[in-house]
Amino acid sequence: MNATVETHELKIPAPTTNPPIEMFYLRSDPLGRITWVAPDGNSYTLDPANAQPFQWLLVNDDAGRPVMGLYKKPNVDAILVVSIDGAKSIAATLLHAEDDTARRVYYFATDAGNTNALNRPAFVLRAQGFEDSPLEVNANFFVMCVGEVQFN
Repeated sequence: MNATVETHELKIPAPTTNPPIEMFYLRSDPLGRITWVAPDGNSYTLDPANAQPFQWLLVNDDAGRPVMGLYKKPNVDAILVVSIDGAKSIAATLLHAEDDTARRVYYFATDAGNTNALNRPAFVLRAQGFEDSPLEVNANFFVMCVGEVQFN
């Protein structure tokens, strides 16, 4: 059997003093449900209570493509992945919007779509010590994408 290896080349734009900035809303409501307002402008909601251990709980867009997912594994930090497909850049960071309490360590990455459950450009979020969801109840964030950085 022959294996296929995907390679991606980073396209970096010329330096600019005013790179484009896009912000996408991510929150957990009072019941712990997670809402993602994606680059397509639509709002998607996932309930961590519906996630089963060792399985991805995925939410799809109208075209049937996954736009967010949650993975839970006992005694391991839960993984939340949200699509940034359609954003100008996969260079992204997490901004804390408001929830009144300092939190534990959040850690995150972006992925061009070749190693995440969505199989499309995504922002991947985890939080130290959070087994059911990386977002605590009533937490509000933005995922900020900066520049025009894409993989092909």
